[in-house]
Amino acid sequence: MQKLCLVGIGLLFVFACDRPSKRVDDAPPLTGVTKSAFTRIASSPGAAETIVLDDRDTTSGINFTREIEVAASLVKPTDLWAVKVYAQGGVRIRVQSSTTSGERFGDISSTEVHGTGWARIPSARTGRLAERVVVTLTPLGGDARITELEAWANAENIEFLSAEKLAAVPESHPGLLRVRPDPDHAELTPGGSGDEDVAAPTCVRSRFAVAVNPASLGRVFLTYRARGIAGTFALTTTINGKGRSGGVVAPADSEIHRYFERIPAALLVSGENHLEICGPAVGATTTRIEDMQVVLQADSGAAEEPFPEDPALAFLDSDPSTQGSVRTELIIPLRLQGSVDGVLIRHPQALDPAAVSITVDAAPAATQWVNLGADLDLLALTVPASGSILTVKFLGPTHIEDIVIVGSTLGAVSSHRRLVIDQPRDQKAFGNRAIVTGFVEGGTSLPSTTIASGGDHSYPAEVAAIDGRFVLAAWRKESSTSASWWLDVSASLAGDTLGPRRVFLTGDVLAERGQRSGRGTTDLGREEERALFGLEGDVARATVTPERGGEVALGSRVRLTVPGSAVSGSAELQIRRPDRLELARLNAGMVNVTAPSGAGYQFLPSRSRFHLLCRKPSR
Repeated sequence: MQKLCLVGIGLLFVFACDRPSKRVDDAPPLTGVTKSAFTRIASSPGAAETIVLDDRDTTSGINFTREIEVAASLVKPTDLWAVKVYAQGGVRIRVQSSTTSGERFGDISSTEVHGTGWARIPSARTGRLAERVVVTLTPLGGDARITELEAWANAENIEFLSAEKLAAVPESHPGLLRVRPDPDHAELTPGGSGDEDVAAPTCVRSRFAVAVNPASLGRVFLTYRARGIAGTFALTTTINGKGRSGGVVAPADSEIHRYFERIPAALLVSGENHLEICGPAVGATTTRIEDMQVVLQADSGAAEEPFPEDPALAFLDSDPSTQGSVRTELIIPLRLQGSVDGVLIRHPQALDPAAVSITVDAAPAATQWVNLGADLDLLALTVPASGSILTVKFLGPTHIEDIVIVGSTLGAVSSHRRLVIDQPRDQKAFGNRAIVTGFVEGGTSLPSTTIASGGDHSYPAEVAAIDGRFVLAAWRKESSTSASWWLDVSASLAGDTLGPRRVFLTGDVLAERGQRSGRGTTDLGREEERALFGLEGDVARATVTPERGGEVALGSRVRLTVPGSAVSGSAELQIRRPDRLELARLNAGMVNVTAPSGAGYQFLPSRSRFHLLCRKPSR
C-alpha cells in the first residue's frame, strides 16, 4: 500500500512491506568486485536537504521520527549490486531498484541498524539495469538519523588501472564518467623563444559540467592528445581559477602523444567548471592539443595511509610496476578513515588464501576469499568494518604487486591528508634533472604546502604547492652511479608531514635521444664539468671597453674574446649555460653535438652588434 505524507524533507512516498528484515550483522558477504556507482541524490524530493547524503561527511545528514523515503538517481543505468547507508539510532532500511519513470522492479531487500554504523543492503539481482534506487527508512523507536547513502555496482574493478587504461574503460562502467570540455582542441603558441623574446603564451578556455557531487570522486584526470610538449608540466593548467600548475620549460617532442594530468577533486564544483590551458613559456613550435576529456572515477576506497615505518610502500601506491616479495612474514598496518568492505590484492604468483589475514583494531575480521582473475583476488569482509587501524598480514613466501582497501571514505575525500603523485607517472628524467608532478589533499580548502625531495640519488629541492598542486624539479647527485634513479618526495603542511613517497622515474629523455644519435650523456664529474664548461644555470660576466677590449669565459673551454675596436663604448657581456630543459628541440635529422653532450650556451645581451668579427673559440 502507498500513501502520500508530508515530512521534514519534503513530499515523499511511504510504503510498508511485510518481508522479514535481516539484522545488519546477518548481511551476506561480498560476491563480486565492489565499485561505487555515481548517484545524484540532489534530484530526489527534498533536494536541498538530501544533497548532504552524498558529501562523504558523516557529520551532516537528515533526522527523522517517522518513516521516510529517499530516491537517488543513478548517473547512468547500472547493474546495482548493493546500497550502503550510514545510520544512527535504530533504523530499518529497505531498498528497491526503479526506473526514471518510477517503475519499481525486483524484490525488496532490507536490514536493520542498531546503534551507529554502516549497513550494506544487497540489491535483488534481476538482470535489469537500475536508473534509480529507492530507500525506505523506518525508525525503530525514537529519533533516527541517516548521514550517507551510496549506490554500489557489480563490475570489473578499475582501481589498479593506470590513467591510460582508465581512459580506455567502456563508458558504460558504473564507476566512470567522461566529460568533453567545450572547446576540446586548441593551438597554443609559446611565449617566446627565450632571451629577450618573451611574451604571454596563448591559452584556451573551456567549460565542462560535473553532474555529481565532487566529494564523491576518487580520481579525476584531464587527458588530451598533443604535439610539441615534453609532458603536462610544460603547459600551464588552471581549474576554476585555482590550482595553477605547470609552465616548466622542457625539450618538446615532435610526435603526437596522449597525456594525462591528475586534477584534485577539491578544485571541482558540482555543475559548470572552467578549464584554462596555456602554451609553454618558451618554445620554438606551436603546440597542438586535441580530444580533451575529463575522466571522473567514483571514490571506492577507504582512505588509508601506511605507518611511517612500513616497508611495503610499493604495495600501496596503486602502481603494479612497483612490487616486492614476502620471504617469511609481512604485517602492513594502515590508519583508516572509513568503513572497509574488503582488500583487493594483485599478485603475479599463486597466493594461498590461508596465507592472508585481516584484523581491524586488533580484532580478527570475518572474511571470504573471492577470486577475480588470474592475478587478482578480493579478501571480502562479511560485514562492513569501521575502525582506526586495519592490519593485513601476509605469510611468505609470496610476491605482491599492489593492495587496495575497498570501502566508504569517512569525511570529504580531501579531508584525509595525503600526498598524491600523478599517475601515470608524469615525472621524467632529463639527463641529470627530474620533474615530478602531483598534489596534496588536506581539508576543504587546500593548505599551504611545501614539497621537498631528496634521497640517495638526488640533491635536496623544495617548491611551494599552489592550491595543493605542485611541479618539482630536482637534480641527480653526481655520486649516483645507478642506471635508474628515484626521488623521495615529502610534503609539509599545517604542522604535519606526509611521506616520503619514493618516486621512480619513467626514463631519461636526453639519454634516450643521445642513444638515437649515437651519443650518451656526459660521464664528467660535477667539479670537472664546472671547470671545463660551467654548470647548467651558471653565468660568467666581463666588461669590455674600446681601450682594452675584453674576454668573458665560462669554464676553460667556452669563451668570447672581443677586441677594443669592436665596441664604441663599455659594455658588460655574459655567457650563460641554460638548463637543458630550456633548449628548444631540434628539427628532425639534427643532433645537438655541443659539449658536454647536448649542452647549450647563451651569449648575452641578445642582439648585440659589433663593428668587426669577434673570435668565439670553443673546443
